[in-house]
Amino acid sequence: MFNSPLKHCPVCKQHVALDQKKEECAHEQHCEPENCPLSHLFISSTIICDVDDIETKVLDTNIRTGMESYVP
Repeated sequence: MFNSPLKHCPVCKQHVALDQKKEECAHEQHCEPENCPLSHLFISSTIICDVDDIETKVLDTNIRTGMESYVP
């Protein structure tokens, strides 16, 4: 399970999750996103990737580093 990184916000006086966009946090906490002191810590976009490509790249990296005997 993945736990989101948290940071204490001096504006809303609460811990906020940083794995969201600052606009989402501002809406949730009823803040203004333009005045967010944590704006540089929030994600800026969502990365979408294919899981099969990731597994293939990891496997290829292991083979290139001489770990052929560990590949099933």
